Amino acid sequence: MSEALSMAIALVKDWGDKNDLGLDMEVAEEAAAPLVMGAYEEMIKSSDTYRRLAITEFENEIFQECYEEMISEE
Repeated sequence: MSEALSMAIALVKDWGDKNDLGLDMEVAEEAAAPLVMGAYEEMIKSSDTYRRLAITEFENEIFQECYEEMISEE
């Protein structure tokens, strides 16, 4: 999922640049994240197995990011 999000952010940023919108990366991420999450959630709804795997993967990513943030603040 993180690879899809990175690609979507880059595409939104490129689109903004081509249309002279002056989007910074933070704005591009805010625009891309709901699209990727929506597509990802829609894809996994068809199967309980995929749903469980997605939840586990998402939780692991979030816990890892929180842990790294906590460590970096010490």
